[in-house]
Amino acid sequence: MNNKTTKNKLVNQLIELKKQEDVLRKQIEALNHDEKMSESKKYLGKYYQEIDNNKENIRCLFVYDIDKKNCEPKSLCVSYWKGDSSFFGIKTYEHFNPEKWHENEKWKEISKKVFEKHYTEALRKIAVAVNTNKN
Repeated sequence: MNNKTTKNKLVNQLIELKKQEDVLRKQIEALNHDEKMSESKKYLGKYYQEIDNNKENIRCLFVYDIDKKNCEPKSLCVSYWKGDSSFFGIKTYEHFNPEKWHENEKWKEISKKVFEKHYTEALRKIAVAVNTNKN
């Protein structure tokens, strides 16, 4: 065999190895996706409240879905300060995972009824703000 034949043979072997690598990588990605999805599903349909030393600060979440691509839980977040504070809101999170949250943030599971109470209060505060100073 001459050098050109040997080189072509080695290049073809590399191409075949690359194809095999791609197939194996896709299989590993699928397994990782399944693991992440399974991990996130344990939060689906559940309600959580942040445990805060300041009892006036309310922050609750409802995990309503899981992002199919990145396997992150999607949640609706309700937050407000009790009393007449102007801090309140409802927003979405796409990365809720209480086991991988910041060290200073702790969460506990709550009932739907407790979540709905806080959701209703946030809506009330929003309605008051929207209707303030209407002419």
